[in-house]
Amino acid sequence: MGLVSKFLRVFGIVFEEEPDENTPEETKAKFEEIGRAFEDHIQDLIFKNNGRREYFALEYRTPDYYNAKNGIYAESNLDPDFRIRYNPTGDVFAVECKFRSGYAKDKQGRPILSWSKPAQFARYQKYQQEKNIPVYVVIGLGGEPENPEMIYCIPLSDIKYPQLYPSVLKKYEHPPTELFFWNTKEKRLG
Repeated sequence: MGLVSKFLRVFGIVFEEEPDENTPEETKAKFEEIGRAFEDHIQDLIFKNNGRREYFALEYRTPDYYNAKNGIYAESNLDPDFRIRYNPTGDVFAVECKFRSGYAKDKQGRPILSWSKPAQFARYQKYQQEKNIPVYVVIGLGGEPENPEMIYCIPLSDIKYPQLYPSVLKKYEHPPTELFFWNTKEKRLG
C-alpha cells in the first residue's frame, strides 16, 4: 500500500468507490485531486515522449470544473476523461480513468471493485453509442495515483456491471509502467 493510501486510510478516507451526495466536501475534493493525478499518469503513459505525438493526438480532456458552493459544473465533466486519435489510422477512442486504493466487499464478503456508480456507467455506454467510438476504462488499483500497483485497461463493451471481481479484472491487466499502444489489427487500446 502506498504512502498516500496509508495516510488516507488512517484518516478514514478510503477510495474504494465513488463519493456520493453524503460524502463531505473535503473528502470529495481529495478524491478529485487523486483522480486528476491518476489521469495525468495515464496521459503520460499514452503520450510519454515527444516521439509518440506522431502516434497519438489528445482531441479532448474533460475540464473537471465543479463549483461546490453553487453546484455549477461543466456538462462535459460527465464524458470520459480523454478523447484520443491514433494519427496513423485516424481511429478515435475515449478513456475513462478510475483510481481505487483497494477493493470493497460484496454482500458475501468477497473482494469487488466498484469502478463507477450505475448512472455513470449508463452515461459512458450512451456516450460510446452516440459518438460511435470505443470507450476504455483504465483502472489503477493500490499504491499511489502516480504509481499504482496494478492497472487494468478494459473495453467498456466488455463490462456488464459497475462493479468488477478480481477474476474479471485479471484478463485486462496492463503492466503499471508500460506505455499504452493502439493495436491497429484489433482496433484496441493495450
